[in-house]
Amino acid sequence: MRKRISVFLILLFLCIIHTNNIANASLLSDGGRFNMTYVYFGETSRYTELVDNTKGSVDLVAISFFDIDENGELVLTDKYSHSFIQDMHQRGIKVVPFLSNHWNISAGRKALENRHKLAGDVVSAIELFGLDGVNVDIEGLNELDRENYVDFVRLVREKINPDKLLSVAVAANPFYIDNLWQGSYDYVKLAGYSDFFVVMTYDESWQGSMPGPVASSTFLERSINYALERVPKEKILLGIPFYGRYWKNGSSYGGYGIGLDDIEILKNRYESTEYFDETSKSPCLIV
Repeated sequence: MRKRISVFLILLFLCIIHTNNIANASLLSDGGRFNMTYVYFGETSRYTELVDNTKGSVDLVAISFFDIDENGELVLTDKYSHSFIQDMHQRGIKVVPFLSNHWNISAGRKALENRHKLAGDVVSAIELFGLDGVNVDIEGLNELDRENYVDFVRLVREKINPDKLLSVAVAANPFYIDNLWQGSYDYVKLAGYSDFFVVMTYDESWQGSMPGPVASSTFLERSINYALERVPKEKILLGIPFYGRYWKNGSSYGGYGIGLDDIEILKNRYESTEYFDETSKSPCLIV
């Protein structure tokens, strides 16, 4: 009996905005479309090559240069590369670090408690390293942290140079709830301090969940509507994940992430069935 792995695919995160009213109009391409991508996995030495593979379609790269440590302090990661910043600027591409606690709840809360110092350190580092702004990406908190989160973003807004970009990555909220980790993001107040929002419209299914799509059409539509009811449309960037997740039949745990290259390897190595799930509007693969 062959091994069967279900993979739900949705065409790492390319965020697209269609507007003529973004805060910094110079970011817009000729068609009024702004593309941002997160760069996290892989060797830093290959990052320029990866961006070049987009054939000029990326306007801004959010990269893993800034982390939050256990004490809520700013840490420059080992992925920092001055040459990458130079390469991107030579191509007319902006570079912003994403400030992340990597779902470490304790570190995220200490960062917000330490928000006055952290905001100053972030802004100083942006200037020191010639970066173009910051993407705040603190995740895994809840409604009890909402006001502190807003206040941290406010402090960064007050301190950051006006020609730098401030954006916030926020949980998609198709459930219209104000608790759990979705509750840590006050869309209305955060939008008042940020240039744009990156709505994380992915991981509808996750590592440890039951098999399902990364982002079904219903999940996506409800998440967009929730955002549009609270945030000016010109500030909304939609997250599109370039990865899948897989589950093994007979295993009690699954949902591991898998990249597009590895999916192609599976397709070529094993007998497989590829189909489009009409309910979720997602391409699927059974191996």
